[in-house]
This record gives sequence, C-alpha cells and structure tokens, in this order.
Amino acid sequence: MITSDCSLRARFPSQGRNGLSPIYAGRTAKGKASMEWLPEAEECLLLNAREMSPLWALLADWTKSEDESKWDEARPMFLEMIKEWEHRRIIEVYIGPQWPAHFEGVRVEGENLLPLLHNPQSWHYDEGTEAVISLLPGPMEYLVSAPPEERRNHA
Repeated sequence: MITSDCSLRARFPSQGRNGLSPIYAGRTAKGKASMEWLPEAEECLLLNAREMSPLWALLADWTKSEDESKWDEARPMFLEMIKEWEHRRIIEVYIGPQWPAHFEGVRVEGENLLPLLHNPQSWHYDEGTEAVISLLPGPMEYLVSAPPEERRNHA
C-alpha cells in the first residue's frame, strides 16, 4: 500500500487484452505518476482502489498525514465520490475480517453502502477492529483510468 502519496507505476489485472491493462500515467514536474485527465482526488481514489486500500488509507494518502483529525476533513468529498463510482461500477467496496476485504468478505453496494460510508468509524484506523472496509476496482474502471482517447478501445 502506498501511504506517502497517490502515485503508482505498475500493471494490474483487468478485463483487457491478455488479462492486463497498463496504468496510464504521465509524470508530474516532481516525477510522480500522474493521470492528467483526472482531478487529483479522483486519481487518488482510483489508485487506492487498485491497491485494495482500506478507507482509512485513502484518507491518509490524500492528506499525507497519520492525524485522523485531518482525515475527517477529506471524508465527505471521498464519501460522495465512492457513492457515485460504486453506482457506476468504477469501484467496488468490500467488508471482511481482514485486509484485503474482498478475499473473505462481502461486497457492499447500493442502499447497503450508504450507512457504512456515513459511519465515521468506517473511515478510522483501528488495530482491534473486527472488520476491514476496502476498495477494489470495478468492471467499469476503464471509464476513468484510460485516457479519453483510449476509452473507445475498451468499450
């Protein structure tokens, strides 16, 4: 899991050719991976879904802080983005007994997702927790991950 910033340079499974699709990323002036067609918050959400990150890790990446009081400021923005992207099947949300939650857990979607996202405890780090809530790319991830000019090749 990346916790220092939202950048990634690798290949991940998808429904593309040969079972792999590249992470399309340019470079920022500081040399970090960038998907320039996405706003920074959307890029951070997408990369955290690819990393199967728990919700708290998404907030830690975005704020570049381990201070949970700073995480609370970012939570409403990501709550809305996750709701929208889950509805569009760009990402999936899972709850399970351990990370990564999708291995032994269940997918949480639609109406069942809202109470989970609106619960502030869902977003906080807790070593003693009995459940982990984590993200995963969905089947429609290409709608945001591929550059606009490449999306027609995925349809």
